[in-house]
Amino acid sequence: MSSKIYRLLDTIDRIIANGYLGWLMQRITAIIMLVCGAIHVFYVVFTFERIPPNPLLLYSLLLLAGLYHALNGLKTILAEWGYGLGKTLNLNIVLFIVGVVVAWFGLSTLYTLYG
Repeated sequence: MSSKIYRLLDTIDRIIANGYLGWLMQRITAIIMLVCGAIHVFYVVFTFERIPPNPLLLYSLLLLAGLYHALNGLKTILAEWGYGLGKTLNLNIVLFIVGVVVAWFGLSTLYTLYG
């Protein structure tokens, strides 16, 4: 039983160490944005309500998924251009701080509008 746990933990460690987690999260956030964006467009275009049910949850998911997707994509582009090779920690810290600040302002605005 414990060997299965060790194999699972080893697999998770290899996924994180090789950068597959960022790749997987990029795809997951793309799917979340596609679904939430389609719901948003459906309610804006095809209904008289113009506001989906529980807009705080929908737009929060859309905001956070879009923010992660954009910042992870920016980090990948900068790494491909050679910026992230020796300065990965600094780049991660800067993008994390930018993400937290934008998420804070975005979520507080959504809460003010729909909370």
